[in-house]
Amino acid sequence: MENPKNNMIVSKCSDNSFILGIDQRLYSKEATMAAAYKFSDRFNILMKTSIADPNYIDVIFESKDINKSNMEMINDFANELLEQQIRQEVEKRFGNLRDEIVKAAFHPISL
Repeated sequence: MENPKNNMIVSKCSDNSFILGIDQRLYSKEATMAAAYKFSDRFNILMKTSIADPNYIDVIFESKDINKSNMEMINDFANELLEQQIRQEVEKRFGNLRDEIVKAAFHPISL
């Protein structure tokens, strides 16, 4: 089942596991990995390139907590994935500015 709001394809494997197909044209591999890492306390996670479409990364989740709904977890993951992608974009655009501010802040003062 495709979720166009999040540009993900969701497939249910069992009651406690599902696969999210993440479009790599929208979300980088690094952002996907960072988001997945944040969920490793709640899921066993496996990532692989989709066989059906190499533009997608299949992220396989097996829940460690069977009491929380998978749809709630999927929505939480989608929000985290977006946050990680935005962090990467901001770093790419403004990382050098941050580096210059830190450099200036720690530059020795001559008296």
